[in-house]
Amino acid sequence: MDSTQIEQYLTNLADRLINESKRIMLLPLRNWEYQFPNLPAVFIFIEANEICFVGETKDLRVRMRKFSLHKNDRFKRGFGVFHFPSHPDLNMSKEESISDEANALIANKIAELITFAYIQVNFGRAELKDLLDKRINAKYTSTLGNTKPKSKNIKELRKTFRNAYKRWSTDEDHLLTSLFYQNKTINELADIFKRRTSAIRNRIEKLKL
Repeated sequence: MDSTQIEQYLTNLADRLINESKRIMLLPLRNWEYQFPNLPAVFIFIEANEICFVGETKDLRVRMRKFSLHKNDRFKRGFGVFHFPSHPDLNMSKEESISDEANALIANKIAELITFAYIQVNFGRAELKDLLDKRINAKYTSTLGNTKPKSKNIKELRKTFRNAYKRWSTDEDHLLTSLFYQNKTINELADIFKRRTSAIRNRIEKLKL
């Protein structure tokens, strides 16, 4: 294939993965992975209808097995720190193991918020992942440990959402609570607070509104 054909091939795969692939509950539980084939694939994690992570693997079942069994999987730790920033077990060094209690808390939250989709890719897995990384500003980067994108991506994001990834203030929390009970929509709140809709949803959930 020439470069134009390769680009079209990758674009078609990306569109099929995002728009046509079955959404599956992401359950980091023992034996969960056996529903998947031992085949090469590119996969995505989706949170609040936004792709939050892109990955690729030469064996989907093996990759999902590692995800389900390893308490210290970097995505799970990063996800836990993002959603439970004050939990003492999640502020340890990466060499220390997450407790069973914290692991269960994270697993339950993942099952509640994250869905998973994949597409078999026999040729061009890395290239497809790169294409998706360029197209999507994923919350959790491919290092599976960061809870926010690289600084250059934050800079670009803040051109549209001025307060993206900034810490919420007490005054903002009070205002969000007030506006939420005035039945403002998520899109209206995102415009008011200059943050992404996913950030608004996450904060509403954190405040238990």
